Amino acid sequence: MRIIKDKLRSDTPRSRPTAARLCALALLIVQAAGRAAAQPTTEATASILVFPKVLASAARETLIQITNTSNSLALARCFYVNAASSTVSAFTITLTRQQPTHWVASLGRPLDPTDPQCSSTSNACNAAGLDPGSVPAFAADFQGELLCVQVSASGEPIGGNSLSGQATLTDLNTGDITQYSAVGLKGTAFAGSTGNTLPLDNSQFISGQYDACPNSWNLNHFAAGAVDDLAGAGSDVQTEITVIPCTQDLSGFAPTGITLQFSITNEFEQLFMATTIATGLVTVSLASIDAGLTLANLGTPTARTQITPTEQGVIIVGEEIRTSPGPGPISTSAAVNLHHEGTRRNGVAPIDVIVLPN
Repeated sequence: MRIIKDKLRSDTPRSRPTAARLCALALLIVQAAGRAAAQPTTEATASILVFPKVLASAARETLIQITNTSNSLALARCFYVNAASSTVSAFTITLTRQQPTHWVASLGRPLDPTDPQCSSTSNACNAAGLDPGSVPAFAADFQGELLCVQVSASGEPIGGNSLSGQATLTDLNTGDITQYSAVGLKGTAFAGSTGNTLPLDNSQFISGQYDACPNSWNLNHFAAGAVDDLAGAGSDVQTEITVIPCTQDLSGFAPTGITLQFSITNEFEQLFMATTIATGLVTVSLASIDAGLTLANLGTPTARTQITPTEQGVIIVGEEIRTSPGPGPISTSAAVNLHHEGTRRNGVAPIDVIVLPN
Protein backbone atom coordinates (compact mmCIF):
# COMPACT_ATOMS: atom_id res chain seq x y z
CA MET A 1 0.00 0.00 0.00
CA ARG A 2 1.32 3.38 -0.96
CA ILE A 3 0.90 6.27 1.39
CA ILE A 4 0.58 9.53 -0.48
CA LYS A 5 1.54 12.53 1.58
CA ASP A 6 -0.31 15.78 1.22
CA LYS A 7 1.93 18.10 -0.74
CA LEU A 8 -0.51 20.95 -1.11
CA ARG A 9 1.11 24.20 -0.23
CA SER A 10 1.02 27.84 -1.07
CA ASP A 11 3.77 29.32 -3.11
CA THR A 12 3.08 32.65 -1.48
CA PRO A 13 5.13 33.26 1.68
CA ARG A 14 2.89 33.23 4.75
CA SER A 15 2.92 36.38 6.80
CA ARG A 16 3.60 36.06 10.49
CA PRO A 17 0.90 37.34 12.86
CA THR A 18 1.76 40.72 14.27
CA ALA A 19 1.23 41.72 17.90
CA ALA A 20 -1.66 43.96 16.84
CA ARG A 21 -3.39 41.08 15.07
CA LEU A 22 -2.93 38.79 18.04
CA CYS A 23 -4.38 41.42 20.39
CA ALA A 24 -7.35 41.96 18.09
CA LEU A 25 -7.96 38.20 17.92
CA ALA A 26 -7.77 37.89 21.70
CA LEU A 27 -10.26 40.74 22.10
CA LEU A 28 -12.70 39.06 19.71
CA ILE A 29 -12.41 35.77 21.63
CA VAL A 30 -13.07 37.50 24.96
CA GLN A 31 -16.08 39.36 23.55
CA ALA A 32 -17.48 36.18 22.02
CA ALA A 33 -17.04 34.28 25.28
CA GLY A 34 -18.76 37.04 27.25
CA ARG A 35 -21.69 37.17 24.88
CA ALA A 36 -22.04 33.38 24.79
CA ALA A 37 -22.56 33.45 28.56
CA ALA A 38 -25.07 36.31 28.41
CA GLN A 39 -28.03 34.50 29.93
CA PRO A 40 -29.70 34.13 33.34
CA THR A 41 -27.77 32.13 35.90
CA THR A 42 -28.44 30.21 39.10
CA GLU A 43 -24.81 29.21 39.60
CA ALA A 44 -22.72 32.34 39.00
CA THR A 45 -22.87 35.73 40.72
CA ALA A 46 -24.92 38.55 39.21
CA SER A 47 -26.01 42.19 39.53
CA ILE A 48 -29.75 41.48 39.70
CA LEU A 49 -31.16 38.71 41.90
CA VAL A 50 -34.73 37.49 41.48
CA PHE A 51 -36.48 35.28 44.05
CA PRO A 52 -39.76 34.44 42.26
CA LYS A 53 -41.39 32.57 45.17
CA VAL A 54 -41.38 34.08 48.66
CA LEU A 55 -43.99 32.97 51.21
CA ALA A 56 -44.73 34.21 54.71
CA SER A 57 -47.84 32.67 56.27
CA ALA A 58 -49.04 30.40 59.04
CA ALA A 59 -48.39 27.42 56.77
CA ARG A 60 -45.08 28.18 55.04
CA GLU A 61 -42.09 30.40 55.71
CA THR A 62 -39.15 31.60 53.60
CA LEU A 63 -35.54 32.07 54.63
CA ILE A 64 -33.67 34.45 52.33
CA GLN A 65 -29.87 34.20 51.99
CA ILE A 66 -27.78 36.70 50.02
CA THR A 67 -23.99 36.76 49.77
CA ASN A 68 -21.51 39.36 48.58
CA THR A 69 -18.83 37.21 46.93
CA SER A 70 -16.47 40.09 46.10
CA ASN A 71 -13.64 41.59 48.14
CA SER A 72 -15.29 45.01 48.03
CA LEU A 73 -18.31 46.57 49.72
CA ALA A 74 -21.56 45.69 47.93
CA LEU A 75 -24.89 47.51 48.20
CA ALA A 76 -28.24 46.47 46.78
CA ARG A 77 -31.67 48.04 46.50
CA CYS A 78 -34.24 45.34 47.21
CA PHE A 79 -37.97 45.21 46.53
CA TYR A 80 -40.68 42.89 47.79
CA VAL A 81 -43.62 42.70 45.36
CA ASN A 82 -46.91 41.46 46.84
CA ALA A 83 -48.67 39.21 44.32
CA ALA A 84 -52.13 39.88 45.78
CA SER A 85 -52.01 43.68 46.00
CA SER A 86 -49.13 44.50 43.59
CA THR A 87 -47.70 46.76 46.30
CA VAL A 88 -43.93 47.23 46.54
CA SER A 89 -41.86 47.39 49.75
CA ALA A 90 -38.35 48.79 49.25
CA PHE A 91 -35.22 48.57 51.39
CA THR A 92 -31.44 48.66 50.97
CA ILE A 93 -28.82 46.20 52.18
CA THR A 94 -25.08 46.79 52.62
CA LEU A 95 -22.68 43.86 52.69
CA THR A 96 -19.00 44.00 53.58
CA ARG A 97 -16.54 41.98 51.52
CA GLN A 98 -17.39 38.27 51.35
CA GLN A 99 -20.31 38.80 53.75
CA PRO A 100 -23.34 36.52 53.74
CA THR A 101 -26.60 37.64 55.31
CA HIS A 102 -30.00 36.10 55.94
CA TRP A 103 -33.47 36.81 57.27
CA VAL A 104 -36.86 35.15 57.67
CA ALA A 105 -39.48 36.82 55.47
CA SER A 106 -42.18 37.06 58.16
CA LEU A 107 -39.76 38.49 60.74
CA GLY A 108 -37.64 40.77 58.60
CA ARG A 109 -34.40 41.99 60.11
CA PRO A 110 -34.30 45.24 62.10
CA LEU A 111 -31.07 47.17 62.30
CA ASP A 112 -29.80 46.37 65.80
CA PRO A 113 -26.08 46.38 66.67
CA THR A 114 -26.85 44.69 70.02
CA ASP A 115 -28.02 41.41 68.46
CA PRO A 116 -26.98 38.50 70.73
CA GLN A 117 -24.75 35.70 69.52
CA CYS A 118 -26.68 32.80 68.00
CA SER A 119 -26.66 29.75 70.27
CA SER A 120 -29.58 27.70 68.92
CA THR A 121 -31.42 26.85 65.73
CA SER A 122 -34.55 28.04 63.88
CA ASN A 123 -35.81 31.62 64.14
CA ALA A 124 -33.71 32.33 67.24
CA CYS A 125 -30.78 32.89 64.87
CA ASN A 126 -32.68 35.17 62.52
CA ALA A 127 -30.71 38.30 63.47
CA ALA A 128 -27.33 36.65 64.04
CA GLY A 129 -24.32 38.24 62.39
CA LEU A 130 -23.68 41.72 61.02
CA ASP A 131 -26.95 43.44 60.10
CA PRO A 132 -27.09 44.42 56.40
CA GLY A 133 -29.69 47.13 57.03
CA SER A 134 -33.34 47.32 58.05
CA VAL A 135 -35.35 44.58 56.30
CA PRO A 136 -39.16 44.85 56.55
CA ALA A 137 -41.29 42.10 58.10
CA PHE A 138 -44.68 40.81 56.94
CA ALA A 139 -47.23 40.41 59.72
CA ALA A 140 -50.02 39.21 57.40
CA ASP A 141 -49.93 36.47 54.79
CA PHE A 142 -47.49 37.30 52.01
CA GLN A 143 -46.93 35.67 48.66
CA GLY A 144 -44.75 37.43 46.15
CA GLU A 145 -41.25 37.97 44.87
CA LEU A 146 -38.03 39.59 46.05
CA LEU A 147 -35.85 41.47 43.56
CA CYS A 148 -32.45 42.98 44.44
CA VAL A 149 -30.32 45.25 42.22
CA GLN A 150 -26.66 45.96 42.98
CA VAL A 151 -25.98 49.70 43.25
CA SER A 152 -23.10 52.07 43.94
CA ALA A 153 -22.64 53.98 47.19
CA SER A 154 -24.69 56.80 45.65
CA GLY A 155 -27.53 54.42 44.78
CA GLU A 156 -26.95 54.11 41.03
CA PRO A 157 -27.37 50.67 39.41
CA ILE A 158 -24.04 49.08 38.47
CA GLY A 159 -22.81 45.85 36.91
CA GLY A 160 -20.85 44.66 39.93
CA ASN A 161 -21.89 41.00 39.56
CA SER A 162 -21.10 40.33 43.22
CA LEU A 163 -24.36 38.81 44.47
CA SER A 164 -25.71 35.28 44.86
CA GLY A 165 -28.75 34.05 46.75
CA GLN A 166 -30.93 31.16 47.86
CA ALA A 167 -34.46 30.85 49.22
CA THR A 168 -35.45 28.06 51.62
CA LEU A 169 -39.16 27.25 51.97
CA THR A 170 -40.28 25.56 55.20
CA ASP A 171 -43.61 23.89 55.93
CA LEU A 172 -44.32 25.04 59.49
CA ASN A 173 -46.68 22.12 60.14
CA THR A 174 -44.50 19.22 58.98
CA GLY A 175 -41.01 20.73 58.96
CA ASP A 176 -40.56 19.84 55.28
CA ILE A 177 -37.83 22.01 53.72
CA THR A 178 -36.95 22.77 50.11
CA GLN A 179 -34.61 25.28 48.50
CA TYR A 180 -34.04 27.00 45.16
CA SER A 181 -31.38 29.40 43.91
CA ALA A 182 -32.15 33.00 43.02
CA VAL A 183 -32.16 33.69 39.29
CA GLY A 184 -29.33 36.09 38.51
CA LEU A 185 -28.97 38.57 35.67
CA LYS A 186 -25.42 39.74 35.08
CA GLY A 187 -24.65 43.38 34.36
CA THR A 188 -22.12 44.71 31.87
CA ALA A 189 -19.90 47.79 31.89
CA PHE A 190 -22.90 49.69 30.47
CA ALA A 191 -25.20 48.75 33.38
CA GLY A 192 -26.91 51.78 34.91
CA SER A 193 -26.22 54.07 31.95
CA THR A 194 -29.96 54.81 31.69
CA GLY A 195 -30.41 55.46 35.42
CA ASN A 196 -33.26 53.62 37.12
CA THR A 197 -34.53 52.19 33.83
CA LEU A 198 -32.77 48.84 33.45
CA PRO A 199 -33.09 47.25 30.00
CA LEU A 200 -32.54 43.49 29.94
CA ASP A 201 -30.91 43.73 26.53
CA ASN A 202 -27.57 41.92 26.67
CA SER A 203 -27.19 38.68 24.72
CA GLN A 204 -24.69 36.68 22.72
CA PHE A 205 -25.94 38.58 19.68
CA ILE A 206 -26.24 42.18 20.89
CA SER A 207 -24.37 44.02 23.67
CA GLY A 208 -26.45 45.76 26.32
CA GLN A 209 -26.72 46.56 30.04
CA TYR A 210 -28.16 43.45 31.72
CA ASP A 211 -28.60 39.88 30.51
CA ALA A 212 -31.85 39.30 28.67
CA CYS A 213 -34.47 36.86 29.85
CA PRO A 214 -34.54 33.51 28.01
CA ASN A 215 -36.77 32.70 25.08
CA SER A 216 -38.19 29.62 26.80
CA TRP A 217 -37.99 27.51 29.96
CA ASN A 218 -37.75 23.70 30.04
CA LEU A 219 -39.13 21.45 32.76
CA ASN A 220 -38.81 17.68 33.13
CA HIS A 221 -41.67 16.52 35.33
CA PHE A 222 -44.14 13.83 36.29
CA ALA A 223 -47.51 13.98 34.62
CA ALA A 224 -50.12 15.45 36.93
CA GLY A 225 -51.68 12.59 38.88
CA ALA A 226 -48.80 10.15 38.40
CA VAL A 227 -48.03 7.66 41.16
CA ASP A 228 -44.91 7.92 43.28
CA ASP A 229 -42.97 4.71 42.57
CA LEU A 230 -41.72 4.42 46.16
CA ALA A 231 -44.99 5.28 47.92
CA GLY A 232 -47.02 3.02 45.64
CA ALA A 233 -50.71 2.92 44.77
CA GLY A 234 -52.80 5.78 46.10
CA SER A 235 -49.90 8.23 46.14
CA ASP A 236 -49.86 11.33 43.98
CA VAL A 237 -47.30 13.59 42.31
CA GLN A 238 -48.14 17.16 41.30
CA THR A 239 -45.98 19.93 39.87
CA GLU A 240 -46.60 23.64 40.14
CA ILE A 241 -44.80 26.60 38.61
CA THR A 242 -44.36 30.17 39.82
CA VAL A 243 -44.17 32.71 37.01
CA ILE A 244 -43.17 36.38 37.22
CA PRO A 245 -42.75 38.89 34.37
CA CYS A 246 -39.29 40.11 33.43
CA THR A 247 -40.71 43.55 32.64
CA GLN A 248 -41.61 45.27 35.91
CA ASP A 249 -42.26 48.91 36.77
CA LEU A 250 -41.55 48.98 40.50
CA SER A 251 -42.41 52.68 40.67
CA GLY A 252 -46.04 51.86 39.90
CA PHE A 253 -46.58 48.12 39.56
CA ALA A 254 -49.39 47.36 37.09
CA PRO A 255 -48.94 43.83 35.69
CA THR A 256 -50.33 42.87 32.31
CA GLY A 257 -51.26 39.47 30.93
CA ILE A 258 -48.57 37.34 29.28
CA THR A 259 -49.48 34.44 27.02
CA LEU A 260 -47.57 31.26 27.87
CA GLN A 261 -47.34 28.53 25.26
CA PHE A 262 -46.73 24.98 26.53
CA SER A 263 -45.17 22.31 24.30
CA ILE A 264 -45.41 18.96 26.11
CA THR A 265 -43.56 15.85 24.89
CA ASN A 266 -44.35 12.49 26.49
CA GLU A 267 -42.11 9.42 26.66
CA PHE A 268 -43.24 8.31 23.17
CA GLU A 269 -42.18 11.66 21.67
CA GLN A 270 -45.83 12.59 21.13
CA LEU A 271 -46.39 16.35 21.19
CA PHE A 272 -49.20 18.11 23.06
CA MET A 273 -49.90 21.84 23.12
CA ALA A 274 -51.50 24.13 25.70
CA THR A 275 -51.84 27.86 26.30
CA THR A 276 -52.60 30.00 29.33
CA ILE A 277 -52.35 33.66 30.34
CA ALA A 278 -50.36 34.75 33.41
CA THR A 279 -50.94 38.20 34.89
CA GLY A 280 -48.32 39.41 37.34
CA LEU A 281 -46.94 36.83 39.72
CA VAL A 282 -48.85 33.55 39.63
CA THR A 283 -48.36 30.11 41.13
CA VAL A 284 -50.33 27.42 39.35
CA SER A 285 -50.32 23.62 39.15
CA LEU A 286 -49.73 22.01 35.77
CA ALA A 287 -52.96 20.05 36.19
CA SER A 288 -55.00 23.24 36.38
CA ILE A 289 -53.44 24.71 33.24
CA ASP A 290 -54.64 22.07 30.80
CA ALA A 291 -55.82 18.45 30.75
CA GLY A 292 -52.97 17.78 28.35
CA LEU A 293 -50.59 17.84 31.30
CA THR A 294 -52.35 15.02 33.19
CA LEU A 295 -51.44 11.34 33.23
CA ALA A 296 -54.77 10.37 31.66
CA ASN A 297 -54.09 12.48 28.60
CA LEU A 298 -50.32 12.13 28.23
CA GLY A 299 -50.34 8.36 28.56
CA THR A 300 -46.90 8.28 30.20
CA PRO A 301 -45.90 9.09 33.79
CA THR A 302 -43.23 11.62 32.83
CA ALA A 303 -42.91 14.37 30.24
CA ARG A 304 -40.84 17.33 29.14
CA THR A 305 -42.52 20.73 28.88
CA GLN A 306 -41.18 23.80 27.13
CA ILE A 307 -42.78 27.07 28.26
CA THR A 308 -42.48 30.01 25.87
CA PRO A 309 -43.86 33.50 26.63
CA THR A 310 -44.99 35.76 23.81
CA GLU A 311 -45.48 39.43 24.77
CA GLN A 312 -42.77 39.62 27.47
CA GLY A 313 -40.11 37.47 29.02
CA VAL A 314 -40.76 35.58 32.26
CA ILE A 315 -38.79 33.95 35.07
CA ILE A 316 -40.03 30.59 36.36
CA VAL A 317 -39.27 28.27 39.27
CA GLY A 318 -40.99 24.94 39.84
CA GLU A 319 -41.98 22.82 42.80
CA GLU A 320 -42.83 19.12 42.85
CA ILE A 321 -45.23 17.91 45.56
CA ARG A 322 -45.45 14.20 46.44
CA THR A 323 -48.28 12.95 48.65
CA SER A 324 -48.37 9.55 50.34
CA PRO A 325 -51.45 7.27 50.32
CA GLY A 326 -53.62 6.43 53.29
CA PRO A 327 -56.01 8.25 55.67
CA GLY A 328 -53.26 10.52 57.01
CA PRO A 329 -51.35 11.53 53.88
CA ILE A 330 -47.98 13.19 54.19
CA SER A 331 -46.73 15.63 51.58
CA THR A 332 -43.18 16.58 50.75
CA SER A 333 -41.94 19.06 48.17
CA ALA A 334 -38.84 19.78 46.10
CA ALA A 335 -38.24 23.17 44.50
CA VAL A 336 -36.46 23.19 41.17
CA ASN A 337 -34.68 25.76 39.02
CA LEU A 338 -35.77 25.24 35.44
CA HIS A 339 -33.38 25.04 32.50
CA HIS A 340 -33.71 27.79 29.93
CA GLU A 341 -33.12 28.13 26.21
CA GLY A 342 -32.42 30.98 23.79
CA THR A 343 -32.72 34.69 24.50
CA ARG A 344 -35.41 37.35 24.20
CA ARG A 345 -32.77 39.76 22.93
CA ASN A 346 -32.75 38.51 19.37
CA GLY A 347 -33.58 41.66 17.43
CA VAL A 348 -37.24 40.63 17.11
CA ALA A 349 -38.83 40.30 20.57
CA PRO A 350 -39.50 43.47 22.61
CA ILE A 351 -36.83 44.35 25.18
CA ASP A 352 -37.82 43.63 28.78
CA VAL A 353 -37.25 46.52 31.19
CA ILE A 354 -37.11 46.84 34.99
CA VAL A 355 -37.93 50.33 36.27
CA LEU A 356 -36.80 51.23 39.79
CA PRO A 357 -38.50 53.97 41.82
CA ASN A 358 -36.52 57.19 42.23
